[in-house]
Amino acid sequence: PPNFKKLQELFNLDRAIKEPADKPLVIVEGFFDVIKLHQHGYRKTVALMGSFLSPAHVELIRQHTTHQSHVILMLDEDKGGQDERGRTAAQLSKLCFVRTIQFEKPGTQPEHLSADEVAQMLGGVL
Repeated sequence: PPNFKKLQELFNLDRAIKEPADKPLVIVEGFFDVIKLHQHGYRKTVALMGSFLSPAHVELIRQHTTHQSHVILMLDEDKGGQDERGRTAAQLSKLCFVRTIQFEKPGTQPEHLSADEVAQMLGGVL
């Protein structure tokens, strides 16, 4: 839409913040990643709408987490995700506990995972 600034928004944040505070916040890159994880039962999921974590994203996450919160960073296994994974984890680790998930197969994205693969990687965070 006109005037939409993806670096100032987190897709699905309005729904994710309604989930229990003790559940980890899963951060992915894209809309379809959020939709797929939601279909698999992981509703506390937001998308950066790219691989870059902006200062506005950090502020939104800060507003909805505490030092006791857990964040799971699940970026795509492509150049963008690989390049940003460490920087993003370092920024968020100042706010809360951060766990990163790296995929074994290059090019993997959360939207490509089966329900069993997601459950194995996220292990009981429902």
